[in-house]
Amino acid sequence: MKRVLFLLKFSLFFAVKGYSMSTPLKLYFGEDSKAPYHIHAGGIVLSTFNSAVRGQLIKVDDKLNLKPSHLKDFKFDYKSNTYTLQLRDNLYFHNGRKVTSQDLEFSLLRGFFSPDKSFFNTYLYQIEGLDKIKAGDKFYSGIVSGIKLINETTISVLLSSPNPAFLHTLTVPYFSLVPKEELHDDYLTWKSIPVGAGQYRVKHPFDGEKTIIEKISDQSASPKEVWFLANLKNNRPDISLERHSIDKKNLEAFSSSLPGNVRVLEFSRINELSRDEDFKKALDSILYREEFSNKELGISPINQLLPSHFWGRIKQEASFAKSKKEILEKLPNKYKGKKLKAIVFSGPELSEKNKFYVTKITNLLNKYGLDIEFVPNDEKFISKTTAESAAISMFGMVCDYIDPLIMFSAYRKNSHANYYLPSDTLINEYEARYMKAANAKKFDERISLVSDLSSYVKNNSIIIPIAEEKTTFYFNREKIVDVGNQPHPISLNIENIKLRE
Repeated sequence: MKRVLFLLKFSLFFAVKGYSMSTPLKLYFGEDSKAPYHIHAGGIVLSTFNSAVRGQLIKVDDKLNLKPSHLKDFKFDYKSNTYTLQLRDNLYFHNGRKVTSQDLEFSLLRGFFSPDKSFFNTYLYQIEGLDKIKAGDKFYSGIVSGIKLINETTISVLLSSPNPAFLHTLTVPYFSLVPKEELHDDYLTWKSIPVGAGQYRVKHPFDGEKTIIEKISDQSASPKEVWFLANLKNNRPDISLERHSIDKKNLEAFSSSLPGNVRVLEFSRINELSRDEDFKKALDSILYREEFSNKELGISPINQLLPSHFWGRIKQEASFAKSKKEILEKLPNKYKGKKLKAIVFSGPELSEKNKFYVTKITNLLNKYGLDIEFVPNDEKFISKTTAESAAISMFGMVCDYIDPLIMFSAYRKNSHANYYLPSDTLINEYEARYMKAANAKKFDERISLVSDLSSYVKNNSIIIPIAEEKTTFYFNREKIVDVGNQPHPISLNIENIKLRE
């Protein structure tokens, strides 16, 4: 009898506290006041949501080895420079329709047909035949010569130049399967709710406060229902990017092994103040990198675009503070006494990391008589109006973990960066150096050419990288037993999380 009473009390305790698997897992990623599937949602929340709802074409383990997922088979033919991709048998979208090879074709190409900016040009531009496609064209199967349908479940993909990261790119949930009929004519935004082929489906769309997804199968200890919180008004999260949102006595941290982002300052091509090359170099000198270090936030100083785990990096030299006189002599008079406007990718309220950067940069510039104002901006792809008014844009560039050229591709012609590309005097040389590295046949040659490109960016202050960041999630250890395998630095695999029973 005593044992029964004890078990009853134990069960009631966890029921009251809400630590049962039957209760929802609540996630809060900060900064966003929009749906986790919005086109301008932050990278971490969007990637985590897509991973659960849309799934992944290919997965990776903790050593970044490729594993089957929606694709049951994938291989590369070196002689023909062609990839063969085969879908898993009996794969269905959440709307009940069976997935076919035409869906795979569309999912890899849709962004190139959209009139709006996306990351497709950054990652998948090497598919043969894309040079004949214009933004706004209507998609139909077979329109791009580089993708051929072999049968109902298999396609071949021909590349115009080598891309050692192609299969790893397919691990990014952003490029996973979508049914064309569920999207607007821009091929990027949903008509109603997101529909994928992942292990979770949307139960309730965004209501201004939260989005709810539910697991299709309940055969594991992973969460059965997940709430994506847009704010902390009425809820306390179980996992968050913000330490303050979780009760300190139950707080535990989990950090990515690799950097998730490189913090970058970009310069607008269409703002009068930021077009001056001397100003960019002066600002690069003012931003003393050793100031950008914070172990608790996972921030380490950096003076180049490539994070510390990559090959092709140039030698990381310690920065040094130049004299105020030396800086001001090189700074054009038009900047003295003027307030610089800068945008930071964020929701209305800045995160702890963003506050750290804004404070450090503001203080460093003030020492040299420069005034700067940071304004939160939630445009992932910055509009012309914003670029005209904001001389500088600060954001965290997602680190690729296989091919360093992916990070440089953001600043090529026709990329998503658009108004923040290299200046007219530099962009042709930048493009030439990029393509030379991309077309290198030997690995040693590729390393050398990537290093050369990195030096060109640094010496010309095309952008100013100031720090690399590990992604740290804070979780309630009384609710979560194990976060599971989390190999991707900017995404949570919800299906791998185990809740306390």
